[in-house]
Amino acid sequence: MKTFFSAMLFLAFLVSMSSQSIDKKLWQDDIRFLQYTIHTKYANLFYNVTAQQFDSSIEKLIEKIPMMEDFEFYAGIGKIMAMFRIGHTQAGYLFQNLLDKTGEKLFPAIPIEFYMFSDGFYIKSAAIKYQELVGAKIIQIGDLPISQALERIRPFVNYENEFGFLANAPFYLRFPKLIYVAGISNNKDKLKVKYEKSGQVKETWIDHDNSNLVFKTTGLEAISGWTDASDQSKTPIPIWKQHGDQYRNCVYLPETKTYYIRHSVTLNDKNQTLVKFFDEAYDFVEKNDVEKIVLDVRMNGGGNNQLIKPIITGIIQLKKINQKGKFFCIIGRRTFSACQNLVNELERYTEVIFVGEPTSENVNFYGDTKTETMPNSKIQVFCSWLWWQNSDPRDLRKYTSPHLSVDLSFNDYADNVDPVMKVIENYDIKMPFIESIKELELANKQQEATLFAQNFMKDPINKYFISRIEVEINTLGYRILNEKKPEAAKNIFKLNTILFPHSGNTYDSYAECCLLMGLRDEGNQYYRKALEAEPNYPNAEEAKKILSLNK
Repeated sequence: MKTFFSAMLFLAFLVSMSSQSIDKKLWQDDIRFLQYTIHTKYANLFYNVTAQQFDSSIEKLIEKIPMMEDFEFYAGIGKIMAMFRIGHTQAGYLFQNLLDKTGEKLFPAIPIEFYMFSDGFYIKSAAIKYQELVGAKIIQIGDLPISQALERIRPFVNYENEFGFLANAPFYLRFPKLIYVAGISNNKDKLKVKYEKSGQVKETWIDHDNSNLVFKTTGLEAISGWTDASDQSKTPIPIWKQHGDQYRNCVYLPETKTYYIRHSVTLNDKNQTLVKFFDEAYDFVEKNDVEKIVLDVRMNGGGNNQLIKPIITGIIQLKKINQKGKFFCIIGRRTFSACQNLVNELERYTEVIFVGEPTSENVNFYGDTKTETMPNSKIQVFCSWLWWQNSDPRDLRKYTSPHLSVDLSFNDYADNVDPVMKVIENYDIKMPFIESIKELELANKQQEATLFAQNFMKDPINKYFISRIEVEINTLGYRILNEKKPEAAKNIFKLNTILFPHSGNTYDSYAECCLLMGLRDEGNQYYRKALEAEPNYPNAEEAKKILSLNK
């Protein structure tokens, strides 16, 4: 069975190559090659974008080629590949260490690492030359405020959802020539930033660095000679950052009887296989006084899907852990690819509580890339070809939402505080949201149910889970309807229309329930409301037919 690497991991193995000046007619030939290849071998990529939109972008790029420099051409290809909005699908020009005709790197990066924290865009780490900038909050990049700079770079970034954009965009902002192409700056060789630090606002220039990019497999490896924002903290390093060069790490926390497992890449470590690691971890849990497991995959960008099974089956077999309030999984903006499949399986087969940020991958997604090399420029593009569907085919979620939403601020990061673990440590086992709604509605307490739901949605810790509430309530309504409790089901559907008044589906479900109860006029009324709220919702055509028949 082939090992499936995530695109980002695979790119780390690319070698340097020259982008020798070639006839621009050959560039146009390369673009036609790309167009033909996508249409004939990867038509599946027309998933978020139409073939017509893709072809239009191809023609615009070909038209501009005579006026382009080498780096503008490569960036143009990157922009075309990014438009598919499929996380694994991208051009490799920033990773190929392309050289210009003088032997210099075509896309040198600045030796700075940015990060979007909950309270702003910061310099998280930097080479010693720029260590005084570490901890600076960025106000402006190039000629634009940071918010506008992020939007300008967006068309060049490969991502699937907004959390994938937050994870990847800071990397793209490290390349002065790309920033120039995006219209953020007028300088191709260095980057101007305006920043705030220690109450002072300053402006400075950052030169690019011709050294090779450092690829972080776990996302936690320290870069030799760099300074990190947390280096001066007097608080001990948090467990999620310990042994960052190792694929996995585990710690027993006796004061809370919690067994913490960081799992940062779904590959076998050189010193220990994944199966052996988890076998030993679960054996420890079984034989010792452990009441909780925390599985931390917030930094896991993927790996080999075939290695997922023992993680899931091991949890299922730990009966003292596979219970609500005893098994937590930390997810985040780097949770991607094979790790998204792990999250999907945990959601389906275990009593997991997800904590942190949403994942950066769609629940069902295209992954597993094949490499295509353009014949003249030698640019490599990575095209997803395999559809991973281990959830319902109607599951259109752009990400997996955490049940408990926890963001990371810059101050928490710099002070070595992990707010996610704090939430887990203080978690109070209580009746889940949907079961609380069920109990109230079955007791005919509609007002209490509505107030409970509204307060739940206002609580910041539930902000990402809100995206699932409509589906959860809708599913509950049909479950109660199938239990032959139509009045309670009708109240549940009614609650959904109150909470989500702009969703056609909530009115549609209420209307269907009314018709099943023989309430024809009320059913027709709510089908009309569904079409008014959302004229093209999934069941719109069926609603129109029902209204036509019920005239």
